[in-house]
Amino acid sequence: MMGRALVRVGPWLRGGALALLLAALIAPMPAALLDALLVANLAASLVVLLSCAAPRPPRVVNALPAVLLGGALVRLALELAASRAILGGGSPGAVIAAFGSVAVRGDAVVGAAVFVILTVVQLVVVVQGGERVAEVAARFALDAMPGQQLAIDATARGGAIDARQARREREALEQRAQRAGAMDGAMRFVKGDAVAGVVIVLVNLIAGTLLGISRGGLAPGAAAARYATLAIGQGLLAQVPSMLLAVAAALSVSRPLVRPDDRRLVASSTLRACAGVMLLVGVAPGFPLWPFALVAAALAALSLLPQAPEESAVVDRIDIDDTERRLDELSVDAPALVRATSPALISATELTALRRWLAEEEVPAGDLRALLEAVLRAGAAGDAAERWRSRVREALGPVLSARFAPQGELAVWMIGPTLEGALRDELARRPTFGAALTDDLRTMVDGGCASDETVTLLAAQPVRRALWESLRAGRRRCVVLAPEELGATVKITVRGVLDPMG
Repeated sequence: MMGRALVRVGPWLRGGALALLLAALIAPMPAALLDALLVANLAASLVVLLSCAAPRPPRVVNALPAVLLGGALVRLALELAASRAILGGGSPGAVIAAFGSVAVRGDAVVGAAVFVILTVVQLVVVVQGGERVAEVAARFALDAMPGQQLAIDATARGGAIDARQARREREALEQRAQRAGAMDGAMRFVKGDAVAGVVIVLVNLIAGTLLGISRGGLAPGAAAARYATLAIGQGLLAQVPSMLLAVAAALSVSRPLVRPDDRRLVASSTLRACAGVMLLVGVAPGFPLWPFALVAAALAALSLLPQAPEESAVVDRIDIDDTERRLDELSVDAPALVRATSPALISATELTALRRWLAEEEVPAGDLRALLEAVLRAGAAGDAAERWRSRVREALGPVLSARFAPQGELAVWMIGPTLEGALRDELARRPTFGAALTDDLRTMVDGGCASDETVTLLAAQPVRRALWESLRAGRRRCVVLAPEELGATVKITVRGVLDPMG
C-alpha cells in the first residue's frame, strides 16, 4: 500500500525536488535545510555506488547516465547555496563546519593537503580512467554496429532466428550503443563537476579571506583560518559525493554487461547499509547528529517499502507492450532461453495473461527470466490451462518463498480434511464455488483466523485457486498457497486448522 502511494505521489516529489533546486540557485537557504540536503546528497551517492557494485545491480543502474547528470546539477546547486551562506555572512550550517573542522584539525595546511590529495585521486585516477574506458567502449560499440547488424540479418535469413527475434537483437544492439555513448558523455559531466568544485573552493577561500579582512575586521591570519575551514568543509561535501559517483560510473563502464535486476529499483539491503553508515558518521565525534539521523531514518523507512509496483497486484500495469519490452531486454542477456520458450511454448499474449494471473495473487511477475525458466520446466500448456498454470507456480517455488516467506518462516492456517473434501466435491460439480459455500468460507476465515490482517492458508493444489477467488473479495487479505509451491527450506508453522467438523 505504501509503495502504491509513493507511485501516485511520484510526480509531486519530482516537482518538489525541481522547485527546491531552483530555490537553491536563486534564494538563500536556511542552514538546517542546507545541512539536511548536503547529508542526503552524500547518502544518495553512496546508495548509487553500492548499487553499481552489486553482483546483479538493481534497476537504478539503467538510468546511471541521467543519475550522474542529475547528481552533478544537484551538487552545483548545493555548492552555490553553501557559497552564498559562507560569503554572505549567514550561517553555512553545522555540517560544513563539522567537515571542515575534522579535516583541518587546527591546521589549514593539513586540511588543504587532504582536499588536494582527494581531488587529484578523483581527477587523475578515477575520472580520467573511467572517461577513457567509456570513450573506448562507445567508439567500439559504434564501430561494431554495422557488422553486428549484418550478422543478425544473415542469421535471420538462414532461419536460425525468426523476424521478431531479429528485431529484438537489433533493438538490443542499438540500446547498447546508446548506453555506451550516454556513459561517455556522463563521464565528462563528472569530470567537469570535479573541476568546478575545485574552482568554487578557491573562490570561497580567497573571497572569504578578503571579505573577512575588509568587512569583518579580522586579522589576515584569522580570516584565512576561518574561511579555509569553511571552504574545505564545503569542498569535501562536494568532492566526496562526486568521487563516489565517479567510482560508480567507473565500475559500470569497466565491468562486463550485466542485465539489471528488474525486481528492484534499489535493494533494501543497500538502503539499510547506507542508513547504518549515516548513523555511524552522525555519532562520530565532531559531527552533528540530527541531519545524519534524519537521513538514516528516511533510508530505513524506504527500505521497508515494496521495491517495485509490478511486484504488487498492479495487474493493470501488465500489458502486451510491457511483456514485449521485457522479452526484448531479456533476449540480450538470455537469448537461448527466450528462443526456447517464446513463442515455442508460450506466445507473448499468453505470457501476458500468465503474468496478470500471477500478479492477481501478488506473485512477482516482473522477472521474466525466472518466469520463462518456470515455463520451460512446466512444458507445453496443452488443453488443461489451469493445471499448467499451477505447474508454473510450483516451478516458481523459490520466487513464491521469497515473496511470502522472506525470512524463511511462514505461519499458515491449514484446510482441514472435511473442508477440503467439500471443496473438491463442489469443484467436481462446477468450475467455481457457489454463493452459499463462498459465504461460509468467508465467515469461517473471519471468525476462525484470530485478528490477522493477512491470512495465509495452505490448501491442496486442486482447490487452491478456487479458494482464493472465493476469499479475494472478503474483509481479510488472503494468501492461499499449496505445499508444492514452497521451498524445502521454508519452516512452516501451523496456527490452526479450518474445518467445520474440527
